[in-house]
Amino acid sequence: MKKFLSIITPVILLQGSILASENANPERSLLSSAIKIYTSISPDEDVKSRIAKTALTIKKIDEILEKYSNTDTGLELLSTGSFGKFNIEKIRKSYLTELIDFNLKTCGSIPSFNCLGYISLDNGNKKCNNANSFSQFLSASNNFRNAYKIFKSQGDSANTELVVLSSYRNCANSAKSRFGKDFINSRLINVMLDSGDESKAVGLTQNMKTPLFKILAAADIRVYKGKYDYATFNKLVEKSKSLQSKSDRESALINLANKLYNVNLDPLSNSADFKLPPRIGSSNTCDEKEKYIGEISMDFLFKKAKSKYANVRSSKYQTITNIKANTQRCDSYNITPIVFFLDDGDIEKASSIREFQSNRGINQNLLANHLTKILDTDDIIRYYSNLKNDFEKWKKFNSNSYGFDKRNLKVDEERKLYPFGNNFGKNAIFKSMIDGNEVCSASEILFKDLRGTKYEVEAVSYFITSPIIASDKKYECGDADLDLLIN
Repeated sequence: MKKFLSIITPVILLQGSILASENANPERSLLSSAIKIYTSISPDEDVKSRIAKTALTIKKIDEILEKYSNTDTGLELLSTGSFGKFNIEKIRKSYLTELIDFNLKTCGSIPSFNCLGYISLDNGNKKCNNANSFSQFLSASNNFRNAYKIFKSQGDSANTELVVLSSYRNCANSAKSRFGKDFINSRLINVMLDSGDESKAVGLTQNMKTPLFKILAAADIRVYKGKYDYATFNKLVEKSKSLQSKSDRESALINLANKLYNVNLDPLSNSADFKLPPRIGSSNTCDEKEKYIGEISMDFLFKKAKSKYANVRSSKYQTITNIKANTQRCDSYNITPIVFFLDDGDIEKASSIREFQSNRGINQNLLANHLTKILDTDDIIRYYSNLKNDFEKWKKFNSNSYGFDKRNLKVDEERKLYPFGNNFGKNAIFKSMIDGNEVCSASEILFKDLRGTKYEVEAVSYFITSPIIASDKKYECGDADLDLLIN
C-alpha cells in the first residue's frame, strides 16, 4: 500500500500542478489544445475532416485573442500572428482558401443561396490578398459584408461567426499600414455588433491603435445600444477635436454625422454641432486617408438622399458644398451624374454610377458608354438637357465678366456636360436623341458638334437608317430663312 502511494502520489501532484497551471493560464491551455489539434491533421484525411479540425484550431486561437489578449501569449499572437513556429495567419489563410474552394466546387452540383456567400468571400479575399490601394480594401470589406448578410439570412451561424470573421482578420493583417488595419477592423466591429457580440466588439476596439477609429467604434457601440443621440454626437465631435491630424478630425466629423442618419437623426439640423470647414488649397498627396474621406463623404450624400430629411432645407449650405468637394478628391469620382439622380430620388441609378466609377474610374468615354446601357432614353435626354440648360445659363451669367470672351468654352463645356461633353459623348447623346425622336436636338448636335469630326459619317448613317425617323416627313426646327441671312 505504501509502495502504491509512493508511486501514485507524484502523478496526482503532477496532475494537480498541471490543472493549477491551466487554471492560472487558460490561454496556454487553449494554445496547447490548438497546436495538438492542428498537428493531428494528416495529409491523407478527407477535405471535410481537415477543414473541421482547422476550424476548431482557429476557434481556440480566436478565443485567446478575444479573452486573453493582454497576456504574454495573447500579445505575441496579436502582434506577430504566430507563436514560435505556429503561424496562425498562414493557418487562417490556408483554411479560408480550402473552405472556399471546396464549397465553390460543390456549388456547381448543389447550388444554394449560400453559394453566393462563398462567391463574395472568394472575391473579398482575392481583393485583399492583392490589395495595393485603399479602394481594394474597401471593396474587399464590402464583399465580406455581403457574405455575412447572406450567411446570416440563411441561419448559418458557423460561417457567420468564423469564416467571415476570419476573412476580416486575414484582410486586416494584410494591410501594410496601421490605418489600413484599423479601418478593416472598424468594419468588422459593425459585423460583430450585428451578430449581437458586443464583448468582441469592445475587445477589438480596445486593441485599436488609431485614435480616429477608437472614437468611431465607440459611436458604433452607442448606436448598437440605442444611445446615439444629438448629445452623444456633440460630445464625440468635441472629443474628435483632440485628434492631431486634420484629416483624422475631418474623417471623424463626417463619420459621426453619417451615424446620425443611421439612427434617423439629421446632422444638418441646428441640434447637431456639425460644421465642416472648407479646405484651403489642395492636397498634394492622395493617400489612403484622402481616399477614405472621399468615400465617407459620398456615403453622406447617399444617406441624406435615403433619409426622411432628403428634401429638408438647411442653413448649413457650405458644409454640404464642402462634402461634395470631398467626394472628388483624388479624382475617384465625378459626382455630376450621381448628384443628379440622388436629387431625383433615384438611389438605384446613382448607386450604379458610383459603383462603376469606383471600379473603372471617371473616364468620360467609359461612363458615357455605361450610361447609355443602364439608363433609358428619356433619362439620358433629361440628364443631358438639364446640364445643357445649366451650361447656357452659366455662359449668359458670365458673358460680361472680364476675360470671359477669351475663355476656351469647349473645355468648360466638356467639364460641365460630363460625361457627354466631348465628341464621343456627343455622338452617344446624338443617338439617344434620335432614339427618343428628338430630331431637332439631334440635328443641332450633328451640325454644331459632330460636323467635321470622325463621328460625322457614323452619325449621318445612324440618322438615315433609324426606324424612328420618317424620311417623308418634313421637320421644322427653326426659322430657315433667318438662319440663311445671319449665317
